[in-house]
Amino acid sequence: MTASAIAGTELSYAPAKRAMQSKADRFAGKRTKITYMFHLKPTVYSGRAEWDRVDPTGCKGCGYDPATGNFYDTPSDESCSVSMVAKKLASGQIRVRVEDSYCI
Repeated sequence: MTASAIAGTELSYAPAKRAMQSKADRFAGKRTKITYMFHLKPTVYSGRAEWDRVDPTGCKGCGYDPATGNFYDTPSDESCSVSMVAKKLASGQIRVRVEDSYCI
């Protein structure tokens, strides 16, 4: 196999990042930030995206109204993350698979 044929099968940074960014944004339902990426193999990248969101269930009884002496529920902010693997297929398409996700 020639060097140009090998180069054509490799997954480079920019297309991998675009594919991961798109997958992460769809997963989160909003714009995310790619926080790291690294090559696992010539055709595979691993990476992570992060975003913040408001947890609608919030914190039960965390608010306090001194005028009434009552506690109330408040929304809470969460930091979320999704780990992904992008692979360039023989067809030239890039497949991105979600490995793990969490919000804290």
